[in-house]
Amino acid sequence: MQQLEDSDLMGATELTSTNLDATDLTDAWSNTGCPNGTRIEGDSEGEPRSRRTARRDSSAVLFFAHLYAHARPGPSGHDRLPRPYRLTVRAASFGGMRFGIDVAQQRMAFDEVVARVRFGEELGFDGAWGFDHYVPMYGEGPGECFEGMTTLAALATATSRIRLGLLVTGVTYRHPSVLAAQAITVDHASHGRLELALGAAWFEAEHRQLGIEFPPVGERFDRLEDTLEILVLLSTGDVVSYRGHHFTLTEASLRPVPVQRPHPPIWIGGSGLRRTLPLAARYADVWHTYGSPEKLAELSVRLDRLADEAGRDPAAIGRASSLSLSEPDAEVRANIERLADAGFGYLVCGWPSEGRSRVEAFAATVMVDYPD
Repeated sequence: MQQLEDSDLMGATELTSTNLDATDLTDAWSNTGCPNGTRIEGDSEGEPRSRRTARRDSSAVLFFAHLYAHARPGPSGHDRLPRPYRLTVRAASFGGMRFGIDVAQQRMAFDEVVARVRFGEELGFDGAWGFDHYVPMYGEGPGECFEGMTTLAALATATSRIRLGLLVTGVTYRHPSVLAAQAITVDHASHGRLELALGAAWFEAEHRQLGIEFPPVGERFDRLEDTLEILVLLSTGDVVSYRGHHFTLTEASLRPVPVQRPHPPIWIGGSGLRRTLPLAARYADVWHTYGSPEKLAELSVRLDRLADEAGRDPAAIGRASSLSLSEPDAEVRANIERLADAGFGYLVCGWPSEGRSRVEAFAATVMVDYPD
């Protein structure tokens, strides 16, 4: 069993008895502060589904839509892909890179959360990222911490261009059907700017404090898999039934359908070989992780193989990582280039301790050199 670093996971001792790769639980996203492929897959193909069945009202198939179902009219009238897919694993080699800003959503007033996201929009960041927690992760004592999905709904009406997401949405906090309804609402409120990032949750202390169930790690990953399948199904607008590891649907339907079709971009993060990467290969529009560029390149090759095995084009899965802005510009630029060479086309920039002036300087002197 690989040893966890302090930054990987709180309360990781239960991993000893689960036989899961420790990096499955790495909370890379919270600490940085497409679609399914081209085939139609029935129950008789691919992974055995003895424990899970999905039934659409007219057929017993789970439809995995082609990437270009996300296309929408561009300025010239031709279809173009939404921003999350215009840079994928191959595209970084052509010199492009997109940047998000993590607004470090804790221990601040709500007006400051809004101000940081608007600031990122003004500077030209592609996305603004909060987190999905109810209590602060860092610092001493109680502090402000606003609920994630309702915060995104508010931010949707306070902005016009920047894309919005949480790194990441923990599947323990909401029933998948509730999360699907919330995601569709935010997608409409933002006119199609939601990024839907999912994880198996890790912050045990928060769960215990608030009386939220915190199942063993294996069950949390089962819930993550169920949630991914339910989100895809309920985004169709069809009447669907489903029986999963933990959750069921019975002749369920949500309307309206999301603005982004077939659903908002699904992000999955982490580097676990047993559960995380296989789930990313099957469901992710974007895969996010962090580490050395050399390690990321190795993991990316493995993800390619898993995507091939799942019947997906590996190039349809965007690759994203994280970037610190606190180093000198030359070092930041070198880190960007190394990650681009590893095939990564999106970087989530942590809000630096130096504050707004450093974010503004990065946008003016570094980000400007990486056109979208």
